[in-house]
Amino acid sequence: MKQLLAEADALGKPEYKQDGTMTFDFFLESTKPIIKYTYNFTKEGLAKHAADRRAAVKDQEPEKVQKLILEAANWE
Repeated sequence: MKQLLAEADALGKPEYKQDGTMTFDFFLESTKPIIKYTYNFTKEGLAKHAADRRAAVKDQEPEKVQKLILEAANWE
């Protein structure tokens, strides 16, 4: 979390256009740390969910597959 906050602080103040919306470049740069840390935080859990779904598909359990899909989406 400290590293994420440091990266956010390094971006500086948000850059806005005259119409009050954020500039695309600043938006893009501010989105990169969010995506990176979301991926790092969720990759293990998503891999486990995928393995569970694949096992249910292999075992031909469609109801269980649907349940696992919903669980993964809610977890995410």
